Amino acid sequence: MKLLHIADLHLGRFLDGRPRWDEQEAVLDEIVAIARREEVDLVLAAGDVFDTFIPPARAEELFYDFAARLLDCGCVFIAIAGNHDQPQRMAAAAPLAQRQGLYLLGLPGEEPVTVTCRDGRKAVVAALPYVSEARAQELFSADLSDEEGTSLAYRDCLAQKLRALSAAFSEDTANIVLAHLFVNGGFSSDSERPLSAQVGGSFGVDAAVFPEDCDYIALGHLHRPQSISAACPCRYAGSPLAYSFSEADQQKSVTLVEISWQEGEKEVSWQVLPLNSGRPLSRWHCASYTEALDRASDPAQREMWVQLTVELARPMSGEELDALYAAHPYLIAVNPIYPDIRREQQQAEESASLTVLERFAAFARDNEGVEPDEELLAAFTSLLQDREGDDEL
Repeated sequence: MKLLHIADLHLGRFLDGRPRWDEQEAVLDEIVAIARREEVDLVLAAGDVFDTFIPPARAEELFYDFAARLLDCGCVFIAIAGNHDQPQRMAAAAPLAQRQGLYLLGLPGEEPVTVTCRDGRKAVVAALPYVSEARAQELFSADLSDEEGTSLAYRDCLAQKLRALSAAFSEDTANIVLAHLFVNGGFSSDSERPLSAQVGGSFGVDAAVFPEDCDYIALGHLHRPQSISAACPCRYAGSPLAYSFSEADQQKSVTLVEISWQEGEKEVSWQVLPLNSGRPLSRWHCASYTEALDRASDPAQREMWVQLTVELARPMSGEELDALYAAHPYLIAVNPIYPDIRREQQQAEESASLTVLERFAAFARDNEGVEPDEELLAAFTSLLQDREGDDEL
């Protein structure tokens, strides 16, 4: 049995106001090709399918076309809501979609999703869409009013729900947890949107909330692909595209999980399959405007999103700035820095913190080329005292 774990599609997301429809279409094509090539039984999308509560029609069209193509490959597809998704809106098509093998879950259900795969084996999926603190109170009648115990109560709510959803787990089934939340120990990026002051949008939870008898834990929310220490393989698939420059160094990927039964024993293995669609994000630092313009004009460096920092002796004119943006179609931001001005400011700040005698010594060294000895410093001090005496008169 093969499972494909994806997450954080964020369909409809822009990069600093610039659309990325072509990249999102391309990466969805790539995921469908992987599902077809690997003969995947079950695709798990761990939340943040869309980027906003009310996604543009084009984003919804992309998603439903993507889902239809996965179903055509013989996959069952389960998608849960993340903190960017409006749960009721996402689940609105569920009664119709489920007949085709597409499960859309906006809120935590009362039962796990049980599906039959190509080999006749069943997969039991304990699906936990994103649950905020407020929603935990509403859905689970939890008392989260005590500030000191709120984090613990939130964790207990999730653990209790997951225990209930995993009651159907057995040795004869593939036992999966599919959740959108922040697990302590995960590494975040700038592009994840928290819903409260806590990292991850709600309270972070530890891996102890997950049932001990699960075979794989498919997580969404963090955009960096990464594993979390738990009793079984536990991973954030990560976003399929880099959605902020803090992700510029990340190789985006999906996770392919294989569960098999050998002589009655269950074996679980997984591998990371890289994704190559989408333009890379790159930070450039150029020592001059000329260097920046030359680099922006280089056809070999055209197909990437660029955040440019350039050192300048003076502010750029409007024409110079326009020339940079005209030279590179995916230039996102130009951040000028002025080393000479910064150096002068630093010197002024350093000078202001010196005593008069220290400033005289620095002047002698920097302007006269003289290293002041004790005799010269004593003479200057005497003149300074005489001047101060004249001022008093």
